[in-house]
Amino acid sequence: MTPEQRAALRAELTSDPEGFGYVQFIPDGPGHLVNMLNAPTETMVKTRFMTARGILAALPLNDAATFLETLEALGPTNPVVKWGLRFLTSDPGIDIGHENTRTLLAALVQGGALTQTLADKVKDLAVQPASRAEVLFGAGFVVTLAHVLAALREV
Repeated sequence: MTPEQRAALRAELTSDPEGFGYVQFIPDGPGHLVNMLNAPTETMVKTRFMTARGILAALPLNDAATFLETLEALGPTNPVVKWGLRFLTSDPGIDIGHENTRTLLAALVQGGALTQTLADKVKDLAVQPASRAEVLFGAGFVVTLAHVLAALREV
């Protein structure tokens, strides 16, 4: 854990901005704090690779068809869409959670090719359960007892 992350963890535990009740466990419950921080109590955008098959399975069929047909229609005139469509039609697919994919969806909305509602449905496919530790420090991050103890030493 970097000094900046340790300071952020200390601030999280002492100010408890989301009201999780950390303060009551600071003196005698650092292990409980670790469990609280690592529990999947929140959501966040994470990496999620999807193929056209996955889109068809995850979205209402009319929405999935509209989305895929729109990409197919735009592919010949838009190289970014063309490549995205190639990824959608092969394994492992395209990362719906990647910032570039999300930017492309926003551009398609701005250009009138997709509705905001449909783009949001596709983007929401990358919203997954997450721990408070992941929200604070990034997907996959796990807070350890050593992290909590180091952060609390400076309280």
